Amino acid sequence: MAPVRVVAHLTANNAEDAEKLLANLQEVIPKVLAEEGCLEYQLTRDLSSPTHFVFIETWESAAHLAAHAAAPHMTESGKQRQGWIKERAVHRLEVLGGK
Repeated sequence: MAPVRVVAHLTANNAEDAEKLLANLQEVIPKVLAEEGCLEYQLTRDLSSPTHFVFIETWESAAHLAAHAAAPHMTESGKQRQGWIKERAVHRLEVLGGK
């Protein structure tokens, strides 16, 4: 089974919501890194737009990614940040080659 790469974009409503969102996202990182099948889980911020965050993730399989999405800490984190996000886009990508 090929690994699955995820690139998730989250844009906060404004600077205040961006700081709340950042704290929320940073809090969940250690829990996600401990999940079975998580190979990479990096949070980044767009240098030209401080309200725009991008997660870069790699999962051993689609099944691991599905388990991640259903994890209680992800559900709870998602509920907390609902009102802070203006735009959200999640791209699930099949790794075809390269390093």
